[in-house]
Amino acid sequence: MCGDFLQSEPGAVSWKLAQINHYNTRSWDDYIVKHRRGGGLNVDWAREANWPVFDRNEEEDLSTAAKLPAVRASYDKLLMDEGIRTLHEQCCRLYATHVGVLARDVTAADCGSGPR
Repeated sequence: MCGDFLQSEPGAVSWKLAQINHYNTRSWDDYIVKHRRGGGLNVDWAREANWPVFDRNEEEDLSTAAKLPAVRASYDKLLMDEGIRTLHEQCCRLYATHVGVLARDVTAADCGSGPR
């Protein structure tokens, strides 16, 4: 029964199959998309002031690098399906267009053109 599972139980959680890496944002492009969408708390936040807070790269974690070949193989196998590949390519194009519009808006508003 799902209700009986508690993540805090000793030995109930294993990191053998996966690990969770949470990143606030991965790039300036993703940051401006996130900023436009909002923080979820209905609080105004200053894009330029907060970028340095989120743009943190002091620590490099290569612990998942060994899994990359298997991930790439799975990814390539998925993209062999024409329907999945077509939808994936469409999504990537739409996202790139969205980011491009937002980047122009940022520049047009004279709020900065990205990380300094």
